Amino acid sequence: MNNMNTNRSENLEPKVSIVVPVYKVEKYLSQCVDSLLAQTLKEIEIILVDDGSPDNSPKICDDYAQKDNRVRVIHKENQGLGRARRSGYQEVRGKYVAFFDSDDYVSKDLYKTLYDRAEEANLDACFCDILNFSDGREPYPYTRESTELSFKDKQSIMTFSLNMLCPLLSQEETILYPHTQWNYIVRRDKLVESNVEFVSEREYVSEDLIFNLLWIPYANRIEWIEKPLIYHRVDNASSLTNNLKFQKVEASIRMVSKVKEILYGQYQVVPNHKDYYYSYVFKLLADICLAIIRFEPSWINKYNYMSYFLSEVAKLLPEKYFYYKMMHPNKKVNGMALFSKGCLKLSIMSYMSSIIFVALRNRIRNLF
Repeated sequence: MNNMNTNRSENLEPKVSIVVPVYKVEKYLSQCVDSLLAQTLKEIEIILVDDGSPDNSPKICDDYAQKDNRVRVIHKENQGLGRARRSGYQEVRGKYVAFFDSDDYVSKDLYKTLYDRAEEANLDACFCDILNFSDGREPYPYTRESTELSFKDKQSIMTFSLNMLCPLLSQEETILYPHTQWNYIVRRDKLVESNVEFVSEREYVSEDLIFNLLWIPYANRIEWIEKPLIYHRVDNASSLTNNLKFQKVEASIRMVSKVKEILYGQYQVVPNHKDYYYSYVFKLLADICLAIIRFEPSWINKYNYMSYFLSEVAKLLPEKYFYYKMMHPNKKVNGMALFSKGCLKLSIMSYMSSIIFVALRNRIRNLF
């Protein structure tokens, strides 16, 4: 059951509503909320969504709501990140909406910079660069390879969205734009118009990607600011990206199906939408197979997970033989290349052979 703390000034009209899901982050939460309260844009509201956190985070949230009437708190049962964002979104009042992660923090000028530019240029959304950080290490840039920063027509906006999804197979392995959900503000009416879904990371391996793919086509003007105004933590051991369970393999298969549904539907007006779909499939294939290799200790499970994953993904590809000819030379290697030619069993054998080779090599090195 939702429990909304309504300790706030009635005459406050927020320009930006910031939704922050909270779960098991008592170690980082104060740094996050303090950075939001210190914003030079004062007309904000911060909606902290306690997703049934079992630690001291719920009390920390309530303490902030008592101290500052721009903070509101929702207490709810645990349903995951996507559902927590949806609960907060349902309560927003600002012209613009932002989502933020509770183990990160921001520059004091973040939301003023984004808001002022959005208003000045009549933007539907405004993005900014990101700095990665970990405790005891200097922040460093989150990779963004593309230099295109302004998108003013439907074709360029949808291509921008697809470039957040993945690089094309013909390109080097690179990140054109981060596909995060927390480095921008977006007009609330555009989210309403798009009727955007807040899917669960328990069902799909990347809820951020699906969210962005669904709302971005409704925008008319988007800009990216070349200023790193967000500090993203990369050393949180409890992060979903730092572990592997069979549920993640299944969520990855559902993700391939969902991306196919979106790209072959909403994005079919983009001439090369199929190329992006195949590129995403191969990117996810490489990521999940690597995760299976690194994080699954059982050899039997390594083989079973990989076999199941590759065979189920193959069923979701429209053509029997795939996009080997379009692959960049650096990508035409090992299991991925064999999979791209439709050689499923050989692809599995190639991945397993590489695992065995690395294991034997490490064992031999340990003898000396």
